[in-house]
Amino acid sequence: MAEDLGYCFTWVSAFEAAKRDGAFDMEDLVLVGHSAGGGMTQDFLGRGLGEVGALVLVASFPYTGGFGVYKNWFRLDPWFSLRYYIRDLWHPRSPLSSTTLVHRAFFCPEHPREDAREFETWMPEYESMLWPLGIMFQFAKVENILKNIVGWQNNKSSRLLVVAGENDKLMTVDVMQKLAMRYQNAIVKTFRPEWNKSEGVEESTKVLTIVKGSGHHIQNDLQWKAGAERILEFIEQL
Repeated sequence: MAEDLGYCFTWVSAFEAAKRDGAFDMEDLVLVGHSAGGGMTQDFLGRGLGEVGALVLVASFPYTGGFGVYKNWFRLDPWFSLRYYIRDLWHPRSPLSSTTLVHRAFFCPEHPREDAREFETWMPEYESMLWPLGIMFQFAKVENILKNIVGWQNNKSSRLLVVAGENDKLMTVDVMQKLAMRYQNAIVKTFRPEWNKSEGVEESTKVLTIVKGSGHHIQNDLQWKAGAERILEFIEQL
């Protein structure tokens, strides 16, 4: 999967370079990862498989591991284990085997159930369980991830953004705050020592934004425009 992402990098780089008559480098590339995909982006950069100009983590698995995320899922769905091991015989769709489960895990309470039912049609029937289990514990180092985000020296902007959904039951706000704080501390230490003099550093305001009302699927929930606007604002300040 990491190799596939690398091939995407190669294709996008070549496409944009041709489109811009060669005026393209990796600093122009912004990588956005959601949920387990956010875990992959951190693993990818942490292993030095590519470089980007900025990284956006949307309701993402923390690089420190997803154990806390799975605990949240078990709290959300107390019947998880019985359904998965007994009724569904380890079927990977078991945790999301009904519209009720999909709606509860991915969307805010106000999101129409019929829209969640339509969303299910886009979900794969089978999905690898090895990948999410493989990132249960720490799988990358923050220093290595930041090292492969280039362009810090060119201006005083932030090159990393963590986006959280206020009503996310999986990657809860407290999980995202801890992730943002770890990144912010590392950024202050290596690239932005002046942030220590800024107000609100302890709340991770420099790298964290919270989309009010949104559930886990920020890009598909009722508040998707607010989430998109936050990311666009981040890109425009690069």
